[in-house]
Amino acid sequence: MFLCAKKADLIALHLSPTGFSILGPIAIFISRILRKPIIFRLFGGMDYEELPWFRRRLAGWSFSRANRVLLQSKSLVDAAKDRGLGSVFWFPTSRKMEPLGAANPHDPCGHRFVYVGQIKKRKGIFHLIEVAKRLGDRFPLDVFGPFYDSLDEKIFEEVPNLTYGGSLPPEDVQEVLRKAKALIFPTFLREEGYSGILIEAFSVGLPVICTHWKFLPEFVPRAAAVFCAPDDADSLEASVIEFLNNPERHSRMSDASFINRLTFSSQLLADDFIGHCQNLVQKYKKSRWRKE
Repeated sequence: MFLCAKKADLIALHLSPTGFSILGPIAIFISRILRKPIIFRLFGGMDYEELPWFRRRLAGWSFSRANRVLLQSKSLVDAAKDRGLGSVFWFPTSRKMEPLGAANPHDPCGHRFVYVGQIKKRKGIFHLIEVAKRLGDRFPLDVFGPFYDSLDEKIFEEVPNLTYGGSLPPEDVQEVLRKAKALIFPTFLREEGYSGILIEAFSVGLPVICTHWKFLPEFVPRAAAVFCAPDDADSLEASVIEFLNNPERHSRMSDASFINRLTFSSQLLADDFIGHCQNLVQKYKKSRWRKE
């Protein structure tokens, strides 16, 4: 890091809050030695205040000394500003998107629901299995993703309307979503932020059924989604039934999802990130010129 920073105009670190608590102080130390501005971008939906005491202190120390910090959710930005940290900006997860004016690519004939993500307890996988058992053929479901929490394919036994497709290669995600009826996302994971799979759903105009959890209501439009209570199989079932019983809403939900994609365009956000970097470098050069 030190050798690379010597050749650079600016230091940028992209980290989770946990990684930030370890590498943040090192990066700050290097930036001070080399007199280079530094920008942090934090992934995920965990506030560094949720870390254990010692890591929280390290993260807070680094946070307050960075020239700029980019956070994934607006709520995290507000919380940071409430602590008196001013140079904090919203910078969400992004994906490559179709340009403005592109046609909605969602296939309205799709009849299967889909879950794509980590297969773990706090992602709501057992609630999803329970709803699949209750609804049977009304709820044909495809599940993709790697197993965690010592789980394996045995959890899907005796659910004939559920098909497990393994881990989905990134290049195949949009094609699978494009042909689905809706994305199911029953998470209640503590670290959940702006989930990439939801943004992938926006990219192809896919309606969403998800939990009203943490930052999801902040970036998933109500017009594009049916929300359910977290950690509640009955609520998830009711949301699926509501979606099934109102087919006239599906095309409107698809259009609302597709319109929302532009907020999370990697093309636009890459330009935004470069703008942050250039702004800091220019400010640093001006302040250095004044001192000299």
